[in-house]
Amino acid sequence: FVLGWWQNYRGAKEALILSLAISLLGNAVYLLSDGPLKSVWLIFAARILVGFGSGVLGVVRAVVAEQTTVEQRVRYVAWTNLIQYVAFAIVPVIGGAFGGVDFAVGVIRVQRFTAPAIILCGLNVAAIALVVLAVPGSMMSK
Repeated sequence: FVLGWWQNYRGAKEALILSLAISLLGNAVYLLSDGPLKSVWLIFAARILVGFGSGVLGVVRAVVAEQTTVEQRVRYVAWTNLIQYVAFAIVPVIGGAFGGVDFAVGVIRVQRFTAPAIILCGLNVAAIALVVLAVPGSMMSK
């Protein structure tokens, strides 16, 4: 709801950057919740932030609809769905791959519960850069 409103009044580019920044913040907070700020409530807050940040699917679909022809639209929406579901499947595998790993880099522990968040932080930063460089700035703003 909020991201759709943001898209309508500020543009899709800003809505995408906002959602990715919120997800990045949530993943960073999650990493800190297992380190110096150890707290179950912080984990809860981090997951709420990541969930809110991931609520951008409607904005992504609107961008796809605006940037494609009617003939292309179904294919590109299907691709966005495929990418989403592949990510849902891969993140638990990442955690499993780090099952026997447990070390610290500064205040951040790297282990099976934090490895996916570390990778997602990197992907969030890369996605923000991609949106800044590739998405037109005035898409769908009033």
